[in-house]
Amino acid sequence: MKKTLLVLTCEHASQHIPQTFQAQLPALHTIQPFELYDPYAEQLTLSIANTLKCDYQLGHISRYLIDLNKNHQQDHCFSSWSMNNLNAQQRLSLLNDEYLQYRQACHEMFQKHIDKGLQVLHVSIHTFNPKEKGITHNTAIGILYDPTRHGEKEVARIWNELLLKRTDFRVRLNYPRSGRFDNITSHMRKQFEQSDYIGLELECNSSLLENPASYDDFCEQLIHSIYSLIEML
Repeated sequence: MKKTLLVLTCEHASQHIPQTFQAQLPALHTIQPFELYDPYAEQLTLSIANTLKCDYQLGHISRYLIDLNKNHQQDHCFSSWSMNNLNAQQRLSLLNDEYLQYRQACHEMFQKHIDKGLQVLHVSIHTFNPKEKGITHNTAIGILYDPTRHGEKEVARIWNELLLKRTDFRVRLNYPRSGRFDNITSHMRKQFEQSDYIGLELECNSSLLENPASYDDFCEQLIHSIYSLIEML
């Protein structure tokens, strides 16, 4: 049986807008934070990676321009602003210089470990807005997976049980959206066999990360659950 190795990615880590696009944008202070990136997601990714000593990959472009977590087929990865305000050449530049390079770096990171005979547990780190479009989310953590893949379903179930037993967090599976389609994990599932690759997304309620005390508590409990999960696999 293969040993399982944790690897992290964070597609919405950055709110960076390249200088070449800034003149075309509305004033940045008028854009809501979650339109630009996932607040606290980069910090959370680095906290987990540094504690558990695992490989990780961070996105370096704002999703206000291009979403590294979305499918590039039918231009799904481009924001509505980019589709309405950028020309085809500008979008192609973003696709080649940012999106495809990021996806390739992630693929190579996974392949490196798979070539060593390991099974990769890829966790894509995200945060969500607790008050989004009039909807109030009272969930702390969402674990997203593809229910048609037995390995992912089982790992998500075990992780969910660990969190429910050891924390007071409200945890939901495939929430606040489905983990099966149109994300980096759905893309990587097509590249690797189930025996080599397990892809999950972790969605964390940003309100639990807003101040240092709650961040530290949340992070400590989350890391402990991940460590226990890896030990069980």
